[in-house]
Amino acid sequence: KLRRFLELVSEQGGHAEFNSPTYSTITVGCLADLYAYSKRDDVRALALRLEHRIWRGLCARFHPASGQLAGPSSRAYMGDSCGHVFNARFPYHVAFGSGVCPLSPERFAYEVDTPLHRHHGDLCFILANGAWLAAPEFHVEEAVALELANRKYPATAVDVAACALHWWPDEWQYDEAGRRPERCRPFVPQAFGPELLTTYQTEDWSLGTASGVIPFGDGGQTDSVFLTWRRTRPSRGAAITLADTRTAFARYAFNEDQPSAQADLFRESGFKTTVQQDGTAVVLYQPNIGTLSGITSMRLAIVLPIHLNEPDEIWLGERCLDGHTGASAAEEPVYVRDGHVYLAFRPLALANYGRAHAVTVERHAPFLTMNFYNYKGPARSLNFPYQAMPCTRNGFVVEMATDRDYADFASFRRMVASASLTDDIAAAIRTVTYRRSGLELKIAHTPWDFTTIPPAWINGIPRAIPAGAAVLPS
Repeated sequence: KLRRFLELVSEQGGHAEFNSPTYSTITVGCLADLYAYSKRDDVRALALRLEHRIWRGLCARFHPASGQLAGPSSRAYMGDSCGHVFNARFPYHVAFGSGVCPLSPERFAYEVDTPLHRHHGDLCFILANGAWLAAPEFHVEEAVALELANRKYPATAVDVAACALHWWPDEWQYDEAGRRPERCRPFVPQAFGPELLTTYQTEDWSLGTASGVIPFGDGGQTDSVFLTWRRTRPSRGAAITLADTRTAFARYAFNEDQPSAQADLFRESGFKTTVQQDGTAVVLYQPNIGTLSGITSMRLAIVLPIHLNEPDEIWLGERCLDGHTGASAAEEPVYVRDGHVYLAFRPLALANYGRAHAVTVERHAPFLTMNFYNYKGPARSLNFPYQAMPCTRNGFVVEMATDRDYADFASFRRMVASASLTDDIAAAIRTVTYRRSGLELKIAHTPWDFTTIPPAWINGIPRAIPAGAAVLPS
């Protein structure tokens, strides 16, 4: 199995469970222990090569300035997506120290009264899990560790991972006695395909996307587009707190499903693909309806955690929203100013099956959600056959910048609003083109194709897809 694992990452460039804040560090910890304790030289050699390769990807995507693991991610729980208490914090802290990882878990992971998202909400679990994850003697290549410790911005990391979409048919079913079945039942593979992973970092923020359509597992935990940033500008290496940082992530949701402080998951119910250049990405979404019936709403939600504080301004089109809530019947952009960081989320074409509002900004404490609706109304199912879902368009363009890039927030909003955006379906191909000064992004996706990375062009040039790439930032 170790030899096959090494063949996979050598051929594809990254393992299927890529960059997971929860599970990738469990993988490197197990590999580190194999190297430390195995009595077989061939096992130790394989384990060391694999540990080096996975650390390479994890280090390339860690964002030292914000103390966050940048995206994208194969499997993320709510604590991971919020950038709060997650597994990777502990081995990063042990391996690299506070100079590289300014958000030390020792300072906040165990504070009962701090309103953070912890896995299972279980402090005892965090205590035990953190100690276990920090215990191995890790092995990071010297060049990789030095690059992370002396990260030069901007930095880009590109990689390819191979993922399989699958589901366990009995995993969530209970027997007559109310007992849940074992989770080791055979899974049913539905599709297999590559993911192009792109991460771009500046000193203030990071943007990461996964450009394939196939998610990891059933897709419910995949952060295919993930933003991190710091709201303040401390000196390099200075102590920061979680209140100085924020993340944003996206989920397609049915029936007004909402993120919750009490839930470990806000499940992803959509398929998506992306094209990214630096701090700009086009994100195509379509719902994955599965066997759902009685649909009362279909929407794409972009989530901002507000556990510790809130952004300074949120605009919906030309309106600054009082109380950070509002709605629009038109497909208008949402703009966010959080300290010196500027964000824009401009909707693509939103298939309209009936709705009062195309865009809403809502408060579901401790979260703000920016919602792009396909439907909201009485329960329906006959109008939404499974075959129609691939043509149900949704998605957005995301832009990230700071006050050093534009004269002011108004200038940033004008730039996004004046950009050209087209989203068309013809001959079973959805083509989206976004043009602004200095940049053109174009992607062409066949909505029924889940096994290839869609063709895309950046300033008229086909985007490069590396094979077995080393992911040291460039």
